[in-house]
Amino acid sequence: MTFTRTLAAELAGTPVRVQVVCPGLTATEFHLGAGDTPVSGERRVHDEGGMPAADVVTASLAGLEAGEVVCVPGLRDAEAVARLAEAELNLRAGSGSRMAPRYSHGA
Repeated sequence: MTFTRTLAAELAGTPVRVQVVCPGLTATEFHLGAGDTPVSGERRVHDEGGMPAADVVTASLAGLEAGEVVCVPGLRDAEAVARLAEAELNLRAGSGSRMAPRYSHGA
């Protein structure tokens, strides 16, 4: 996500748009085979169901059109992505050259 956000910022103002899609469990045959032969047929492939692949694509394209750089198709709280980005910024701000006082044990 960080790479995609950085790339999107670098490409802002150009015709190129980028997006990362975090689909979660998706109803595909991915987990049914060993990878050496394709699995044919449309059927429920996970006990939990998973989001249909077509819905993941629809959400991604709608999000891209809306300017979303991070698309999480099943996430109802769109602000959660913004809160995550803010938390990541705070974590990066803590990467200084000195150890935080809570780790110094009186030193």
